[in-house]
Parts: sequence; C-alpha cells; structure tokens
Amino acid sequence: MGLHFGDLAKVRHVITFTLSPFEQRAFANAVSKGIPNIWRRFSSSFLTVMPRKF
Repeated sequence: MGLHFGDLAKVRHVITFTLSPFEQRAFANAVSKGIPNIWRRFSSSFLTVMPRKF
C-alpha cells in the first residue's frame, strides 16, 4: 500500500559519508589554530570598530 517514507525516490551515483559522534574530535586544533585565529581577527578589526564608537 504505497511507498514508505524512506523509499520515496531512488537516487543513483550519490555517495554519502557519515562519521559517528563518538569518532569526532569536537575541539581538534582549538588551542593551536583557534586562539591565534581569534587574535588575528580581533587585531585586524579593532581599529576599524573602536574609533566609530567614540
């Protein structure tokens, strides 16, 4: 009696990859790359934002 929700369409030649949440590294490179990136963004925009407020 009809198709089930997961079987509504047949898609060919599409490959999907998934990664388990237990295999992901949520804070990978957060200290080595994240903090320098935050500092670079802050220092590059500090002079353009601050004079407009005062």
